[in-house]
Amino acid sequence: MKKFTLEAGKTYNYVIESGSYPQIHHTPALQTETGWLNCTEFTDATGKRDNDWIPAIKLFL
Repeated sequence: MKKFTLEAGKTYNYVIESGSYPQIHHTPALQTETGWLNCTEFTDATGKRDNDWIPAIKLFL
């Protein structure tokens, strides 16, 4: 796994795949202690696509 440091003022785009159904924030944008988390599309376990939910994830260093 390649490690890197997130830089202020940059936008990062990720695809996150989960083997289980995650908890959901029912909003398209979520302000956190260190910036904004936005989700442009979320596909649930049944294949239904939504654009106003954010899967609740935790990134580890």
